[in-house]
Amino acid sequence: MKKNTAIIFRIAGIIFFIVNMLSVLEMFNVNISTFMYIITEDSRGWSIFFIVTALLYTTYFLFALFSTGTAALFGGKNGFTQSVWNCSVYSLVALSAYTSMEIITGIEPEEQFFLVQSIIMQLFFSIIMLVCLKEEKTFFWKNILPVDENSRLSLKAYVIMLALIETASFFIAHHLLGE
Repeated sequence: MKKNTAIIFRIAGIIFFIVNMLSVLEMFNVNISTFMYIITEDSRGWSIFFIVTALLYTTYFLFALFSTGTAALFGGKNGFTQSVWNCSVYSLVALSAYTSMEIITGIEPEEQFFLVQSIIMQLFFSIIMLVCLKEEKTFFWKNILPVDENSRLSLKAYVIMLALIETASFFIAHHLLGE
């Protein structure tokens, strides 16, 4: 990757990582409110629906953090470029699925702005990454399977972080309800 492109790659990663970190409270809010609903309500169908919704949102958030964080830290070096692209694509897919499920249940007006902002931000980051990564000889944009070691590492980190976030959200919801 050329020096100027690597700088753009890293700056975009830093900016979008900071913006994603600002929404960490929203991610916990979605998870905690989901578990509060599940604990207090007896509707199994809606409980499963809301769990899937919360998992999709957390998946979007984690992969967005992984892609932007890796871009910010490594700036296109050390073979991390394919994992940045993979995580960015996984994030877009999870955000699209989450948005679809939110549309099914009816999006509240305050969530509409947040969802539109998240979609635009993630698309913009993915386009920047695609343009920067086109210079790499080993980069293939259609290859989103975790074939390289760094992509597999991202998936392992995702599973661990997802388990920790969901467990913490459950215990916080349980504590808030006093049950």
